[in-house]
Amino acid sequence: MAAATAIAATGVAISATSAGMSFSQAAKARKQGEKAQKASKELMKEAERKAEVEFMQKLNVPLDAYGREERQIIQSQQQNIQALQEGDSRNLAAGVGIVGAGATESAENSRIALGKELFDLQKMQVQEQSDINQDLKDMKVGAAADQQQISRDSEEASAAAMQQGVASVGQAVQGAAAAIPLFPQGAADRRINNIADSLDQSKLSTSVVNPNADAALYAKYSTKGDNYDMNKAALYQDINTTPLGRNQVIERLGSRFTKDQLKGYKKTGIYDQNFYDILNRIDN
Repeated sequence: MAAATAIAATGVAISATSAGMSFSQAAKARKQGEKAQKASKELMKEAERKAEVEFMQKLNVPLDAYGREERQIIQSQQQNIQALQEGDSRNLAAGVGIVGAGATESAENSRIALGKELFDLQKMQVQEQSDINQDLKDMKVGAAADQQQISRDSEEASAAAMQQGVASVGQAVQGAAAAIPLFPQGAADRRINNIADSLDQSKLSTSVVNPNADAALYAKYSTKGDNYDMNKAALYQDINTTPLGRNQVIERLGSRFTKDQLKGYKKTGIYDQNFYDILNRIDN
């Protein structure tokens, strides 16, 4: 008995320890999930900071080159006019017009080229900003998905550990309940249980007078024939008899007999009609 009790107590202790470990693992899983979420957010901020660097915004059209070209056009124009002035005066007016038109065309071509370069640069800068915005959007969507996955993984791990802990608590409770019968019962309890096991079950019943008793109806339904129905007949019989259950027998043994009387019955093993009458009677 002592060895069995010790084994049961050990099983209860193991289950309780397992429950404590599982609850600890659940808390640890939650903390790890929170830590992972924090690290993910920090990485997201760093990635955003790097993604927002706009390299194209640092580029400029080489305006100095266009400035030099403009000066060269003016200088060339002046040289051509000077050459015309030194030549035949009759060709001066026509030559100046030609030189002016050439200078104007060169200046216009230079202006158009500068405008195109400025437009292309602005287009690249706008495209870069659009790409950055798209990258940041994709990163945020990915980060949100990562956060949800981290949260789900953490919750699943925590729930699994918590479930294991609850199961271990249940095992501990069951183990404790199973261990209870291993402890010795009192002498009186053992005596009552032994007597209950020794009784003639056919003699254990309680009879109650039926207030709805009707001899005529009872005869009608209990007589073999078209109306025969013992279930209905039972509703009208003068006395209803109900067998006593074990719990009722044990309760009545403890409440209707003294300890000395039970000792005497247990010692002799003889249970007379008076004994059964006491067990079967209905308390008023």
